[in-house]
Amino acid sequence: MTPKKITLLVKYLKSLNKSVSWKELEIEIENLSIEIKDILNYLEDPLNLPYGRKLVFKSSLIECLIMTWSIEKACLPHDHGISEGAIYVVNGQGKNSIFNFSNKQSNQRELINTFLNKGDFIYVPKGIIHLMQSLGDDRLVTLHFYSPAIHDMKVFDTKNNRQGIVSDDCGAWWPEVPEKLLREEKIDEKFLNIPNKIL
Repeated sequence: MTPKKITLLVKYLKSLNKSVSWKELEIEIENLSIEIKDILNYLEDPLNLPYGRKLVFKSSLIECLIMTWSIEKACLPHDHGISEGAIYVVNGQGKNSIFNFSNKQSNQRELINTFLNKGDFIYVPKGIIHLMQSLGDDRLVTLHFYSPAIHDMKVFDTKNNRQGIVSDDCGAWWPEVPEKLLREEKIDEKFLNIPNKIL
C-alpha cells in the first residue's frame, strides 16, 4: 500500500504538464511534511554502493527518486545530464560539494561545500558537477527531483582517470554492470588539479 503522503506527492507531480516551478515544489514538499516514517517502504539498502535508489514517479517532465545513503561512501562527482533538479533532506545530515571551475587562472579548482540538514531543500542547476555524502551516524535519506527525467548523466572517476555516461537507471558511481556504462572517456583535464584529499 502506497503511503498517503507519497500518494499526494505523486498526484501533485502528475498535475505538472508544461513546466516545473522549483519554488512551488518546495512549498508543496514543506506542506506535505514528509518524514522517514512516511517512506519506510521506499528505503533501498545501499549495500556496497554510495546510496540505494528507489523510483517514486517518472514522466517526460519530471522524475522523483528516494535515495538512502551509505554512512561510509560518497558518490562520484557527476552532472545530471540534460536535467536541472532539486534535493529535499528527509532524514539525517549530509554534505553537497559543488565543483567550481570558474577561475581559469588557478591551477587548483575548489569545492563549494554546503552542509545539509533535515528539512533543507536545495536547487541544482543544469550543468553543475557535484558530489554528495552522508555525515554522522543517522542515515541520510533524500528526495531527488529531476526535470526533465534524468538522461545522459556523466560520472567522473578521478581515482582511475576516467569518466563516462551512464544509463538512466544508474546512480552516481562507476557501473559494475557493463550495460549501464554507455560511453567511457579519459577524464576531463579540469579534474586533474583537484587535490585527492577533497575527493
